[in-house]
Amino acid sequence: MSRQHRPFRINVGFIIGGQIGIARDFDFVCESLPLAPDLTIQQLRGLATVSRNPQGLLVQAHFQAQLQTACSRCLSTFPLALKWQFIETYVFPQKRKTPEELLVPMDGYIDLGDHVRDYALLAIPSRPLCSPECKGLCPVCGENRNQRECHHHSAPPEESSSPFASLKDWFES
Repeated sequence: MSRQHRPFRINVGFIIGGQIGIARDFDFVCESLPLAPDLTIQQLRGLATVSRNPQGLLVQAHFQAQLQTACSRCLSTFPLALKWQFIETYVFPQKRKTPEELLVPMDGYIDLGDHVRDYALLAIPSRPLCSPECKGLCPVCGENRNQRECHHHSAPPEESSSPFASLKDWFES
């Protein structure tokens, strides 16, 4: 299969048969990568270093990309810079200690695609901000306060219908 369809599949066969300490760098460039049906990252760049050790292969990877996302405060769309890294060990079958360990593939090819996707998803913040100084939306009129000040002042909080509302005075004293 061509590398175009599986851009993170790399040939490590010569490293498997090499001496302990041999290493090789693999560069990755991908203009867009779908992480989920409705989530695509752009301008992905990365470097993976694969080295041979007594147990198998050590993969150390660093990636960066951009994601068009919405700010959690003002809801405007902005490009979010993502950076992530991972280290994975692929062990020789005879050195395997637990069933969860990744095995050195018999065909000499490792596909890092699942690792790239999983770690990229973990790099996305749960509440992305367009900037640390983002003012968000006005709670009264919904205006984006980064673009225009609406001059609404925060309304005093309404009396709560919570059964714990009477405890408010106790905490203030």
